[in-house]
Amino acid sequence: VQRQRYCHAFGASAANTPHNSDFYQIGSVGITTAVGVGIGTALRSQCENKAIRMKSADDDNDYGQDGVNSDSSTSELFRIGYLSDIEGNWEYFLECVERSNVLEWEETNSPSSILQNNNNNNEVVTFQRLALSPNTKFIYGGDTVDKGTGDIRLVRALVSLKKRYPTRVHLLVGNRDLNKLRLSSELSESDMNIDFEGDDNFGKPFWNNSAKSLKEYLEELRAEQGANSSLDKLNTRAERLRYMFKHTLGCPDTFEFRREEIRVLAQIYGEYPANSDTHDVTPIQHAKEVDILEEPATSIEISDDQVVDSFLYEMSPEGSLRQYLHLSSIAAIVGNTIFVHGAIDRLTMKYVPSPNTKFELPTTSPPSFTAPDTTITTPDGGRIVENVHEWVQSL
Repeated sequence: VQRQRYCHAFGASAANTPHNSDFYQIGSVGITTAVGVGIGTALRSQCENKAIRMKSADDDNDYGQDGVNSDSSTSELFRIGYLSDIEGNWEYFLECVERSNVLEWEETNSPSSILQNNNNNNEVVTFQRLALSPNTKFIYGGDTVDKGTGDIRLVRALVSLKKRYPTRVHLLVGNRDLNKLRLSSELSESDMNIDFEGDDNFGKPFWNNSAKSLKEYLEELRAEQGANSSLDKLNTRAERLRYMFKHTLGCPDTFEFRREEIRVLAQIYGEYPANSDTHDVTPIQHAKEVDILEEPATSIEISDDQVVDSFLYEMSPEGSLRQYLHLSSIAAIVGNTIFVHGAIDRLTMKYVPSPNTKFELPTTSPPSFTAPDTTITTPDGGRIVENVHEWVQSL
């Protein structure tokens, strides 16, 4: 099954692929499913090293240089690269680019703010930009953050790539990208001031009955510290964020990963967040000299509040993840293949939910997809779209 999904993910032709539970057709476009978390690490590590060549089956022949549509015939070949679920693992991403025949680093000048500050680490850091090789396209399948110390650098690199190759690069949203939209509201002053002690289920995710509530988490924290503090005093923004990561988002180490990345960026740029002229370039530490950077970086104190502020900043208009979400999509069609992060099944295919749909357990039955009227709306305000391109655009 994994091998079959691997073939689909890297552009298997819809016309030559047998139908099965993991593959569907709408018109002439094949759908790859589970191309995000469904591909194992072993297969994922091969995707850039063995990117395939495929024909464009429609008018999506924009594989000219610098993101400009090419006049080349749709029968010409291009190489496609797919990468997904890096989740902040910066060293793994660097290795993927090193092995890739689609992605590459190009040298660029140091940001002006670095030159002005005369940063002492210039001799061990070079500034580069992620680029595409000729006659290639690239899809990032979603989930950029949470499991490593490279969240900000990875997202910045992908955003810069998308801006410079707008028609040749497709960014998909993953659950780990989208769920950060919670932070601005749940860490707001109004939410922090809600009386949670009388609600044993406050903060508990409805999709996981075994998860702890905020009250249970803070009670355990108080017991570990052996303190007599009130729960309200322990309910800081930092502890609320740690609680969310550990018990609702499945990434208990994310808070400390971010602290470490802020240290590295502060050491390189002299401050964090750095000036906006650094957003388009990526600092690359030379492997043999990394220790030179890491030793002084450990002396930089990064407070809990700075970590929280970082997550909020990266979701602000200038933030990396906010820009990623702005430039990304739920699905992308390249040639005759749809790429998605999770899966497309018989309940989601052709369906466009209402913008007012809440993220909650469903209270109504799934809509019927057999109605002859393609403009039908469902009881929850959603609608059915038969044309695959219109469907993807509507999503």
